[in-house]
Amino acid sequence: MHHIGVGEVGERAGETLKVVGGHTGCGPLRTLNDIVGFIGGGSGPVGPDVRSVLVEVVSEKTGYPPEMVDLSMDLEADLGVDSIKRVQILGALRDRVDGVPAVGPEQAAELRTLNDIVGFIGGTTETPAPAPEQPVLQQIELVRLPAIDRLEQPYRDGKTALVIDHGEPSATVLAATLEQRGWVVHRVSAGQKDAPLSTWDGDEISASLAEAPAGLDLCLTVLPAGDHWQTGARRLADTILTAKLVHDRLTADGRAAFVTVTRIDGALGHRGDRPAAASLVGGIGGLAKTLAQEAPRLFCRALDLAPELTDEDLAEAVLAELDDAATDAREVAIDADRTRWTVRPRAIENAETTDSTITGDDVLVVTGGARGVTARCVRELAGRGACEFILLGRTELTEEPDWATGVADDEIKAAAITGLPGQKPKDIDRIVRDLRAQREIRATISATGAQYLTVDVTDAEATRKALEPIRERVTGLVHGAGALADALLPAKTPADIRTVLATKVDGLLNVATALDGTRLRHVILFGSVAGVLGNPGQADYAVANEAVNRIGISWKRERPASQVTTINWGAWDGGMVTPELRDVFLARGVALLGMDTGARLFADQLTRARADDVSVLAGPPVPLAPPAVPSGTAAFTAHRDLGATATDPVVLDHRVGRFPVFPAAAGLGWAINVLERANAGLRVIECSGFEVLKGIVYDGTHECDYWLDVDSGTLAGGRLTVKAWIRSAEAGRTPSHFAGTFVLAPEPPPAPRGNGYVLGDGEEDGLEVYRSATLFHGPLLQGIRRVLRREERLFVAECRLPDTPIAQGQFASALHSPVLSDVVIQVGSLLGVWFMESGCLPLSIGRIEYFAPLPGDRPFVAEAGELRTNSDRTQVTVTVTASDPDGRVLQRYQDLSVIATPEMTAKFAEAVRLREDR
Repeated sequence: MHHIGVGEVGERAGETLKVVGGHTGCGPLRTLNDIVGFIGGGSGPVGPDVRSVLVEVVSEKTGYPPEMVDLSMDLEADLGVDSIKRVQILGALRDRVDGVPAVGPEQAAELRTLNDIVGFIGGTTETPAPAPEQPVLQQIELVRLPAIDRLEQPYRDGKTALVIDHGEPSATVLAATLEQRGWVVHRVSAGQKDAPLSTWDGDEISASLAEAPAGLDLCLTVLPAGDHWQTGARRLADTILTAKLVHDRLTADGRAAFVTVTRIDGALGHRGDRPAAASLVGGIGGLAKTLAQEAPRLFCRALDLAPELTDEDLAEAVLAELDDAATDAREVAIDADRTRWTVRPRAIENAETTDSTITGDDVLVVTGGARGVTARCVRELAGRGACEFILLGRTELTEEPDWATGVADDEIKAAAITGLPGQKPKDIDRIVRDLRAQREIRATISATGAQYLTVDVTDAEATRKALEPIRERVTGLVHGAGALADALLPAKTPADIRTVLATKVDGLLNVATALDGTRLRHVILFGSVAGVLGNPGQADYAVANEAVNRIGISWKRERPASQVTTINWGAWDGGMVTPELRDVFLARGVALLGMDTGARLFADQLTRARADDVSVLAGPPVPLAPPAVPSGTAAFTAHRDLGATATDPVVLDHRVGRFPVFPAAAGLGWAINVLERANAGLRVIECSGFEVLKGIVYDGTHECDYWLDVDSGTLAGGRLTVKAWIRSAEAGRTPSHFAGTFVLAPEPPPAPRGNGYVLGDGEEDGLEVYRSATLFHGPLLQGIRRVLRREERLFVAECRLPDTPIAQGQFASALHSPVLSDVVIQVGSLLGVWFMESGCLPLSIGRIEYFAPLPGDRPFVAEAGELRTNSDRTQVTVTVTASDPDGRVLQRYQDLSVIATPEMTAKFAEAVRLREDR
């Protein structure tokens, strides 16, 4: 395992990109022979030519002469070739050998030998990804979650839970409640040492879990939000190791779950009103987000419940979360009012650069600041004005050996091979890497006038001694140090976890303790997209960065006059990101952050315009690894209580006659919402055979309890197809209300082009259809603004309407809005009203295609045509196409059938009259 030392994550651009995936289907590739097998695995035997080309490429990319390269060498152990260099080697091989697929770093991390790589060719196919968005700044914030759709019997009979107690009283309550609900509970206690992570070895938690049963249905870890920083950090390490140790035991039929519980603030540590030592355990969310990607078969969730909740409320809330149909919310907070929250990035406007908050009197300590990304940031800040920098790093500056003196960087490996005869390739690689690091440090010192201190920030005493002479002068801290030890959780070692957590978490504690905290006016902490979104192979790194996020939030609350900002960096375009790796990320739709752009963004954070930022993501909210596509889904049933929707403002504006009627577009959205959230990473892109079987009328006798039944899904061509229907229970029978067949995929297909229309101006004449009771909809659903074209069998409308959510978005999805979808259905219904000269309601939709979401509060065009009718003109079928004004099709509703009944016109008029009388 290759470890990157203190400061090297900040020093090496692309800090989060050495990732390891787990779904490639190929074994570990350790030697050049393995890579040969990887290339030939799908296309028959591989001849000697491929092997010779491989040796040639490896020689070129590593600098070792061909005679030093043997096909059986371990790429990392013998040649020092990490997963990033492997991507580069494969990219060069791809240019010379037909059939070599593009390989991402998570696959490359599995490649240990060249023969392994050869066997892979022919066994993979590439799926084009949409063009990535340009990097933008995202604010990390709490957003409200809707109520739970609770699964019926998600766990097997005889379900077994492992409850791990780290000294939090809630563990006793939860264990007892689980037993009362029929669980077989095994409870273990974990240690509570207050000692540096450098002394943690995982032995204690490993011993505690040694007797844990196989075939677990639930691993529930309960973490206190305590008063001791190092104790909290050790608990994080224990929990990561727990995930490794129980990973293969969570294999029960039905749902298997890995869940953590904290009681920080009921806001995942984002309120900031708890001390940093208490808040940092919120970093465990990084584990839930990463494990969910590494093992998509598991239900993973990090829960944080308000300390004010009673034991009864706590237990009920946790047990409800265990049954949630949604798998996409990996972090959930429950506040004192039992309101559910999660954390999401939200794009924010880039404020115009204003005066810097840094002055000539400031002295900034920068950990990991002498190389790579952090050094580039320091150079940018230094270029904007006078400021003193103290750079901390582990690399010692020594005199260059004679064989390296005057040798250019790109020639230094060849010089080392000549000047150090008999050395192993891996040792040469280490020596060359160290020499290049020293050169970069000297260049940074020269460019910025910085002082460089050699210190390991995980050593508290060494850090204190190094900073003691300048302690009283320091006014700012930039914590860019970090470490990587990438591996999937089953392959993680205690040493990996210790190295990564200690550098980020204990390193921050040691530097902050060594400085005078009352003088720190500027604190910039480096986090990562790996923490915000999770990243396979980086569970420890994700946890460490999320812990730093919570620490920063707490510090900001304690020091409101100071700037405290965590910048969660996305993928950088440079450094470790070779051109080959860049192509892989761009193909996945991951926008890369340019070195100059990122450095400017860093310096901009230290201006008055950005001084109030607390936690931001620098880049789009796109995971670095692609989502796993399921092989199919088991059938399930999810319960939803519709009682509160009877008074929802949107539903009240959907009144037919005296009573509100649940909109068909909301019934459609209900199914889509549950399906998407149960299949995280997939979107509903198509629905066929959607039927309104029995309307839900809020007449005082209506039911509140409803169930969504979902058949087992099938996968074909990367698309998951499932059938679903919504039912209730009425006096011994179970009527169905809505039904349809849905297709899910990672992305919608490209949008076709249709007719473009010039939007109207002046008075919005389309609103007359609501005033005249031609349609019955109230203001929150009145989206037909102008009539652009009207014929007997064709109607084109200009539409615009704010996208008002129903029940905190419980009936919406990535591409479906129940409110805006209702407007599209209205356009088709209106053509039917005019044609049949009678009020009508939707009956079914043959096929819906989703290409893009309908825009909220912005114009779009809906065209209804292809009208057909039955013999007595009581039913009309049309196709409605919603497009942007330029003709790009957003959504298409084919074979929308609406039906007229004799009393419907009167009911429309009654609804309008009652609304006007209110």
